[in-house]
Amino acid sequence: MPSVAQPDLPAEVGAAIDALGNRVKAAAIRSLLVEGPATQTELAERLNVNRANLQRHLAVLEELGVLLVQPPRSEPDVRRRAHSVNVDRLRQLHGDLGRGIGLD
Repeated sequence: MPSVAQPDLPAEVGAAIDALGNRVKAAAIRSLLVEGPATQTELAERLNVNRANLQRHLAVLEELGVLLVQPPRSEPDVRRRAHSVNVDRLRQLHGDLGRGIGLD
């Protein structure tokens, strides 16, 4: 069985691919930019996707700094957390991807 391709790319290119290389993640980012902040439940309804599946994608985006969450996760027992896009970080990843594949 062939192994998964792991080409030698800079770490920042890998982060950009992790953030932008998936339709659900891209749709979530677009929805948050166009329609505004949303809770996980609201976003799942907007995108017509399974909430559990969406949760995994949002966690990756949050870890990469693409998503901001209010109130922050450091505040315990908060039932409604709104997600929004960290536009500066998104632009940084977009630029990193372009440079990493040789556009600049």
